[in-house]
Amino acid sequence: MPMDQSLMPGMGGSLVMILGIIIVIAAIVAIVSVVRSSSRSKRESRNDIAILDERYAKGELTDQEYRRKKLMLED
Repeated sequence: MPMDQSLMPGMGGSLVMILGIIIVIAAIVAIVSVVRSSSRSKRESRNDIAILDERYAKGELTDQEYRRKKLMLED
């Protein structure tokens, strides 16, 4: 094979490069989405525990109910 010929001459090589860039961008978007979702669920869990603590402090929950619900939220 002569040195001046590529495996994908002309537009083919450019198309592969564009597809590669699109795949990399899609992967980055997916990773960012997963990280944001994870941090959002942790914040919501902390908020739920604060509500649970408040209900327990007001006497709306028994000791057993409080412990059971707190264990469920922490999982």
